Amino acid sequence: MLDLPTARRCLDAGAQFLVSPCLVDGLAQAAHEAGRAALIGGYTPGEVLAARRAGADIVKVFPASSGGPAHLAAIHAVFPDIPLCPTGGVTAANMDDYFKAGATLAGVGNAIVPLAALERGDRAAVKAHAAAYLRK
Repeated sequence: MLDLPTARRCLDAGAQFLVSPCLVDGLAQAAHEAGRAALIGGYTPGEVLAARRAGADIVKVFPASSGGPAHLAAIHAVFPDIPLCPTGGVTAANMDDYFKAGATLAGVGNAIVPLAALERGDRAAVKAHAAAYLRK
């Protein structure tokens, strides 16, 4: 999310955590006041540190595909105590590489659903593809 009014509506609706692709002033405070976690985005070392200083429980490294696991490893080397969550380009094929690079957890978006199977209504293929992530 990109603004506090949306964050508050999500919290009011029962969100268990807030996620932003970038630093949003007050987002972590709003999450923490509600007893929830905040995942705030950062890509560069300065952005990662700013997100953590702003109260991020976990820093969402976004877009992860721009630098891949090597970028995440470099960030992790500088900030070994900051939990990192790569998102944006994480797939079943590269997820293990992100964990080896220092990811605490990984966020998967569109890759979790095979669009071709979804379009043809192949529910079994969609479920099988998504379930493969649970085995990672």
